Amino acid sequence: MKYCEALNLYRDLGNTHGMGICHNNIGGIHLKNSRYSQAIESYEQAVSIIEEERSHYMSQEIAKKKPESDIFLTEIYRKYSKIWANRVFQLAEAKLERVFQEMKDYKQKKQIREFDEIIDHYDNAKNTFANLGGPSFSRTITISIKTSFVYLILNDIEKAEEKIAEAEVLFKSLEKRGLENIDVPESVLKQKLYVQKGLIAKKQRKYREACELFALSMENCELYDPKTKKEYNFLIFLANLFERSLKELQEIFELFQLDTTHIDEMLDKFRPLIKDIVFLVDISESMTGIKIIKAIESILKVYNEYIKDYDRVGYILFNEKVHSIFSLDNKIHNDAYFRSVLAKIPMYNNSNNFVFLMIFLNKKGPREALNYMILWMWP
Repeated sequence: MKYCEALNLYRDLGNTHGMGICHNNIGGIHLKNSRYSQAIESYEQAVSIIEEERSHYMSQEIAKKKPESDIFLTEIYRKYSKIWANRVFQLAEAKLERVFQEMKDYKQKKQIREFDEIIDHYDNAKNTFANLGGPSFSRTITISIKTSFVYLILNDIEKAEEKIAEAEVLFKSLEKRGLENIDVPESVLKQKLYVQKGLIAKKQRKYREACELFALSMENCELYDPKTKKEYNFLIFLANLFERSLKELQEIFELFQLDTTHIDEMLDKFRPLIKDIVFLVDISESMTGIKIIKAIESILKVYNEYIKDYDRVGYILFNEKVHSIFSLDNKIHNDAYFRSVLAKIPMYNNSNNFVFLMIFLNKKGPREALNYMILWMWP
């Protein structure tokens, strides 16, 4: 909401640079919350704005009769280029996630055209980071690995191997230059390389080699406690890659009917808590208009900011009887319906009202069990 307000303010002031920042940050929020189409729309607007800014700067400098080769070296042009490359990369990430979601939800076949667009975005961003050099050069490695992953999805093993080989060459080049002050930590780069090489080996049914590579990826990643993860975002990437390696090893072990007890125990540490949330709203005639409005605002704040798509939500109204609007189900399944019925809660003119929110935190997986319950009450 704050970014939307800032966006409107920048628009009124005619500040396109500020608008681009807002669109980019709004895209990040949508991406984090799995709203991929909205994220793509925001990122596209952010990319369009930075392209216009860079083009405008170029026109101004050319009007001053500066050679293009000199303009490319200016600090302002390099700054615009880095912002552009970052936004294009995020746009590619959002498009890739949307394709995955569509393939998962609707069992759609791979959309070759969409993958081609994603690869183009990755290549454009990588070339820009390569030209910028310095700390940004490390991002060329990440993008080569991501491109290899996309080709692997498309079953193009040859190109997947070509891109991962390219990433290894870039990594060695980075080692020669020195690994200090780079945008992506060495441990993250090295582990991503091992994981992707392991995925390629697994696809080729080279299971022993795949296991060795996944094991190597975990040797380059220590386990960190949650507090440390919150303080250093890049450690979260390491933990996610560690978990992925464990899952790939688990799948290979199961394929050959090997004991996975120790892998299961390690994976247990990564399984997130799934929340079961039940909203109970008193709709008796004791309800008062302004208080229920505030209660609805509070419900929506919790719903929008603290409940993930994989969490389960239930909604119950009660007066002299109990009305179960819908039982526990993944948030994403009843999202539009919940918002519509919440807006139609009956309002009365006197006395008190209560809205209860019960949250059950459960462990994901077969050992699902109640951990604790939180009860909130709005008078």
